[in-house]
Amino acid sequence: MIKERKSAYLKVSKMFNIPVFHGAEGEDPGAYLREFNRACRLTNWSVKERTEILPDFLEGSALAWHEALPEETKNDWEKLTKVMKERFGTVESPNALLLQLDQLFQKEGESVSAFSVRYETLFAKYQHAALHVIITSSSSTTMVDSKSSMAMEHLKMSRFVMALVPGLRGKVLSKDPTSFQEALRIALKKEAALQIESTFQTSTTMSSLSPHVEAPSTSQVPSSSSLNHNISQLMAEFADLKLHLVNARPPRPPRVEDRPRDRSGITCYECQEKGHYRNECPKLRKREDKNISLLEGICSEDEEEREVLMAKRDRRTRSQMKEDEVDEEEEIGEDTRRREKT
Repeated sequence: MIKERKSAYLKVSKMFNIPVFHGAEGEDPGAYLREFNRACRLTNWSVKERTEILPDFLEGSALAWHEALPEETKNDWEKLTKVMKERFGTVESPNALLLQLDQLFQKEGESVSAFSVRYETLFAKYQHAALHVIITSSSSTTMVDSKSSMAMEHLKMSRFVMALVPGLRGKVLSKDPTSFQEALRIALKKEAALQIESTFQTSTTMSSLSPHVEAPSTSQVPSSSSLNHNISQLMAEFADLKLHLVNARPPRPPRVEDRPRDRSGITCYECQEKGHYRNECPKLRKREDKNISLLEGICSEDEEEREVLMAKRDRRTRSQMKEDEVDEEEEIGEDTRRREKT
């Protein structure tokens, strides 16, 4: 009878393209059971018949899970479908959840306790998804407990520390925590210490700026005139403090070029004497002055010679011009006499 029902269901499953359920990652037991019930309704199978035929269409980890169930659960359709959905319910991909962990950071101004709640919630989802993949791919749960728990705890701790704000991250890393709970305790202590230090610095700054102004009591509401008076007093004290700081500023150290130099160890490359540089050597200056005077004398002599040559050239030019005028007058006279004869 069961074989006949199975063959009938196979015909219906082929008609609606309903596969066998393996319980692998990515399979949705809720969607599978909906298709299974629809096929059962087409064949008019009762609830009892569904509990009997279901294991014939389970394979792999789903079949192993069904065989380990108590008989009471196997024979109760509602309970059977409930535990099946819980066991093989749709789980987010571990890679997708790990990417969300990589993008999760403590916000500026967010407390460590509030961030740890967000972090643990997301990490619990990732841990469940990762263990689900390991269990469905392996039948040994002892291997999961022994080999995966330490690696999972280290991953949880390291991701949490790296997601803290920079001011806490370095302080927690310096303590080298070995577990998530230890890292969380260190982060909480460091956060409390930073808050106390910040409060102390704020109170010290306010007291140094305004030592004579008392804070108003919580039972009294200050008026606008008193607030303006306090603000004016604070501004005056701040101006006095600024002037005091400017006057108390140490004098500027002399520049390098203003400082006296010790030249006792300096040797002149010109005269080989100590105490000055070559460009400051007095002997070199005397020699240069002498050369300059010689050059000036040479230049003056050249100038006189040039003037003499120019005078001689002018005299030659004038005499040549006179000779040319005489020759021209003679040629004109010959031409005149020649015309008179003719």
